Amino acid sequence: MVKYKTQAFVLALSALFPLVSATPALAQISKGHRIIIERGLQAQGMVTKDDVFNLNTYSNAHYTAVHWLWDANPAKLGTAPGFPWARWAGDETKVPPLGAEGPHMSQLVMLQLGDEWHLNDPAIRNRAVNWFESIRGNYPNTLVYMNNFGGQVGDPELFDFYSRAKPDMLCFDTYPWRSDYISRQPIGGPPTSWYSELRRYREHARGANIPYGSYQEL
Repeated sequence: MVKYKTQAFVLALSALFPLVSATPALAQISKGHRIIIERGLQAQGMVTKDDVFNLNTYSNAHYTAVHWLWDANPAKLGTAPGFPWARWAGDETKVPPLGAEGPHMSQLVMLQLGDEWHLNDPAIRNRAVNWFESIRGNYPNTLVYMNNFGGQVGDPELFDFYSRAKPDMLCFDTYPWRSDYISRQPIGGPPTSWYSELRRYREHARGANIPYGSYQEL
């Protein structure tokens, strides 16, 4: 699924009440929740490295971090360490720091590993788990996660993935507010598919005591 530059990422804190629960296993703040507490709830707009892009315009729109699609252009983040940023990594060899990213690493808020991997396939799910395990200690102050489209991954497979991979949050994309890109007229219909996945990912994230996020087109 193509993600357009008009897409926004919105991150939610999932069920903070387990943090004050009497259950010892849920008493500790997770890494993902800690980062969101420190940096604030995230609303990020997606950008490609070749976009006509003005950081002042972007920050004045109150986006909290520049969300790069696959490849980053650190020069557009300002003087290092610069403006907060996030990025997708296409495969195991594409994780930051690459190129000029090094001086900006302290501002790396989120790192998405791949996109919409077919986690129902045990072999692909194992590859994802191995990827998380291989870099787990490399990003102590960055939310590391994967994203799937709504309904792509079954509940048992999703549970197996995050139980073993231990991502810092769960994430999905569902786009109920689309438009016809020729006429620019909205496509009708209620956002029930988004509501359904929002509930499902919230429950999984709450059970895992981690945040969850959602991509939306604006």
